[in-house]
Amino acid sequence: MRNDLAAPHPLRETAEQHFYSSYHFHRLFRQATGVPLAQFLGALRMQRAKELLAFTGTPAWEIASIVGYQSVGTFSTQFSRLTGISPARFREVARWIGDMTVQDVLAILPHVSTPQIQIRAHHPPDTVDRAYFFGMFAEAIPRGIPSVFAFIDPEGRTRLEGGTIDRPYVGLGMAVPISARLIEITTYHEDILVAGRTVEPGNETGPLDFTFRPADLGDPPLLSAVPLTYLASVVPTELERAGTPADTAWSRAQPPL
Repeated sequence: MRNDLAAPHPLRETAEQHFYSSYHFHRLFRQATGVPLAQFLGALRMQRAKELLAFTGTPAWEIASIVGYQSVGTFSTQFSRLTGISPARFREVARWIGDMTVQDVLAILPHVSTPQIQIRAHHPPDTVDRAYFFGMFAEAIPRGIPSVFAFIDPEGRTRLEGGTIDRPYVGLGMAVPISARLIEITTYHEDILVAGRTVEPGNETGPLDFTFRPADLGDPPLLSAVPLTYLASVVPTELERAGTPADTAWSRAQPPL
């Protein structure tokens, strides 16, 4: 599937290739990945599109064809719906701050007060300093704009965006090394840890615990561009507030129109 994203990969044919009935394959696939086959395939296509937008100059119409869309308009609409940002805007933001590291951003972000929602991350002993991104999504695939978004630095300081937990959500988390480039957060980084759990109204009255593990091929890719766009939104504000000298690489970076 990953090697031929343009192919339709219908459920019945895919199930037969693995010697299952459509019913049993659908059930097993959803049990393993958390989402149906068609939705997982759509996520893989958009993940590949993000990589091409970020790392190549391939035009959008050609990217649409590569990932299985007949129309660039349909591709652009789906990309915007699944990532929360248009293909053109994603490419602009990626080129603007994509080479900066998480550590670069942490260096200019201010200390924050204790948020209303407390999040605790658990993972095996690690020699890498990590930052954490959390989102509350309607389903077990991180796409679009989460209802609640949190960014936590290695010291546990939390920056929270969004509303309250007013209905059941799937809470999804990602832990990345602070040495990771920002563009790697929303495309691919080999040392990413992931976590997921259901979150019910009222859970926020106590700490929300997330247990992290290494990402594997059964995990739907991160479609939401919010980690990247959130950091892109705070960088210019904090630079202006800090009075960054004009001769630094930060101040030479101009935000896209």
